[in-house]
Amino acid sequence: MKNSFVLLFVLIFSNSIIAQVEEPAPPPPPPVQEIMEVPEEEVVEEEEPVFMDQSIEMEEIDSGYRKKQNNKYQTTKIYDDYEWFYDKYDSNYRKTYGILKRGNILLPMIFSAQTYNSSGTKQYVLGIDKTFGLYNVQTENWDIPIMYESLSYLNKDLYLAQFNGKQGIIDGNNNQIMDFKWSRIGNIGGLENYFIVTDYSSPVRLSGVYSVTGNKLIIDCNYTRVEKLSSENYFLVTKGNEKNIIDINDKPRFKTWYDELYVVQGGRKLYIVKEKGKMGIINEEEEKIVPIEYQSIATYPYKDGSYLAQNKQGKYGCITADGTVTLPFEYDQLTKSGYNNMITAKNNKCGILQINNGLPYEIATCDYDDIERGDKVFIVEKNKKFGIMDFYGKMITKFDYDLIESLSPEMYIAQKKNNWYLLNSNGSQVNDKSYKDIERIADKAKNQSYYSSKKFSYLKVQNSNKKYGIIDKLGSEVVAPIFEDVLGEVKNVVIVKDKSKLGLYDLLKKTMVLPNEYDHIIYNKNGYYGFKGKEIYLITQRGNYKAIKL
Repeated sequence: MKNSFVLLFVLIFSNSIIAQVEEPAPPPPPPVQEIMEVPEEEVVEEEEPVFMDQSIEMEEIDSGYRKKQNNKYQTTKIYDDYEWFYDKYDSNYRKTYGILKRGNILLPMIFSAQTYNSSGTKQYVLGIDKTFGLYNVQTENWDIPIMYESLSYLNKDLYLAQFNGKQGIIDGNNNQIMDFKWSRIGNIGGLENYFIVTDYSSPVRLSGVYSVTGNKLIIDCNYTRVEKLSSENYFLVTKGNEKNIIDINDKPRFKTWYDELYVVQGGRKLYIVKEKGKMGIINEEEEKIVPIEYQSIATYPYKDGSYLAQNKQGKYGCITADGTVTLPFEYDQLTKSGYNNMITAKNNKCGILQINNGLPYEIATCDYDDIERGDKVFIVEKNKKFGIMDFYGKMITKFDYDLIESLSPEMYIAQKKNNWYLLNSNGSQVNDKSYKDIERIADKAKNQSYYSSKKFSYLKVQNSNKKYGIIDKLGSEVVAPIFEDVLGEVKNVVIVKDKSKLGLYDLLKKTMVLPNEYDHIIYNKNGYYGFKGKEIYLITQRGNYKAIKL
């Protein structure tokens, strides 16, 4: 069998030098803690790779080792006389590698490769298509034949491999350590010789724990989920919809199997649990530290150790893991608003709490009709008027405005009667002007997501004659109000409308660079396209703008 495999591989290498492979294989993903899974390969039609001819001299190869350069190939040193070589123009996803020895080809450039060394030896996982093996550069041999559907380093010279759709564990010499019978095998942090194994063959995916030194299951596959606790060598397990903690001998810690179970952070062994729809906190002896009567308890604390909770009456407050109330249970709702604040609701009014800075405390009482968190301030409403409050609960404007909206972290627009004003995050007017309308001018060169829409260079502003001009973020006028509309900007050139037709205006040259003749103008990475009725034009920017009919 071994001789047949060697002969087969020699044929593969010989043919690879004189022939071309239809499609290069993507490199296997890097090893992960739990499991190595080969991603679905994206089908992309492209030119077949050109393999390096054996007769190419070393001087013609771009070699970091020899300090030579070439337009097509690049090398990376492995050690001593050995180097990876690859086509430097290939994408990382589709890159194929070979190995040079003193400038001569040891392995042809046909492999996907994990070019980093996880195990500390000179062994590297190489693959062709979706078949992988382990090549030893020192001995110039395949320590693990190229026969596995996936292969990744685990620890202590152990490798996770997949064969015929099942996973097992082998060592660096291809000796089988764990049978190929599992659907999934995962590392366990801090327990190098133990692995979480999962079988998908039954109607429910069941997991257990396997010892490679004992060559047996120490926790049978009776659980739908197994997770090691980070603080101790115990496992949080799920059986159906119930949770418990078990030791290495599969003995449950608690008599009750809970609907939910979370480990409390900190030194004490306390657990947030849910039973029959109610939540509380217990200790290791299953004594109730906080009665199991709360409608909800958050699973992560604030910086002071407080947990947001909802008591049996439905009111919100905060408690510590030992049951100390750090915020009275008197709020109808508490909503996280950034790392340091929460918006409160009580009796149909809003306020603000400060958290993660000592005990939770109220910096704005529930006296407001509505509160919206901006990037640097709060926009608050009271008696149908709006103002701005800082993050410490201090009002920095009066309630003078009919509406306030955020344009960016530094800029806000405020409406008073029929006029709009531009405000900064200190609540001051950016300039002494008022407008009938203020809007961002979208940068068409950027992806117009919600977040990128807040990144802009210019604003369009409308005056009393309903014409739009352009101002910058300092409130300075760039263009007087002369346009019917401004529809977008790319590199200081704006798409403008006049007499219901579109054109291009250069903000730096202060002139039209494309006349208002188009029904539509669209920008993409290739430039502009203009539409006149059924005609389409490519608008180029080489020197003067020019429209070419397509």
